[in-house]
Amino acid sequence: MYRSSEHAKKVRSDKIEQLVVLELEARREGKPKAHQEMMAEMRAWNQRMKEGGKGEAMRIQVKDVLRRVKRRMKGQAQSKIQKEMNARINVAG
Repeated sequence: MYRSSEHAKKVRSDKIEQLVVLELEARREGKPKAHQEMMAEMRAWNQRMKEGGKGEAMRIQVKDVLRRVKRRMKGQAQSKIQKEMNARINVAG
């Protein structure tokens, strides 16, 4: 049971990260379509989770995405990809 709940948390977190990237693109590059795409993807995700009987724990709310967006814009959090790139630069340099 523990492994399945940890896996579910990771899957949800990865999806939130994808949505954060779309929202950051919308804000940084002034692309309102990216924001609309993020919202549509979030609604589709939530619908799939509801239909699949996954429950509220897998549901993603706008505040979940915006919380990470704000942290990222302040420079407090890096994405997994950014961390990997920084590690490569430090090893290569």
